[in-house]
Amino acid sequence: MDKKEQMILEAFLGLILIILLVIMIFLFTSINSATGSTTTITNSFNTNNYYNPYTYPTIKHYPFYTKTYYKKNYLDYDCHAYKKTLKGILGNNIEHYIVYVRNQDYKPGYFRVNYYFTDYYGDTKTETMTYYIKPKQAKEFIYKNIYEDKYKFHDWNYEVISRTSV
Repeated sequence: MDKKEQMILEAFLGLILIILLVIMIFLFTSINSATGSTTTITNSFNTNNYYNPYTYPTIKHYPFYTKTYYKKNYLDYDCHAYKKTLKGILGNNIEHYIVYVRNQDYKPGYFRVNYYFTDYYGDTKTETMTYYIKPKQAKEFIYKNIYEDKYKFHDWNYEVISRTSV
């Protein structure tokens, strides 16, 4: 094979590869851009597929929280929380449990957030995060649940504790 023939063959194969990549991109993006969901109902006689064209917006869940004044809080703080659900790269739902804590005091310190997750059976799972927050600064404590099938939480709550003053 001549150098010129080899160069033409490589250019032709490269062009075919680029065309195939463009076709694959259009196929995959058209599948993901479809809105709605498909429900399959199977019984012993037949299988039916139903397409639901409606998608529902993300609803933020705000848990109930009151400051615990019977515990010793070393630093004054302000907090609020919400839950946000996002779509992952693989199409799974990623749940973000966000607690926003603002140090209202003039001293820095460590703040701990205890997350309490209750499943449908009434069992409670506890997760804890601790961050150092400077005076008059704020920090978002974010717990991410990426395992949709593993942990199905019915309800969640949180508790903020200012552990130490520095």
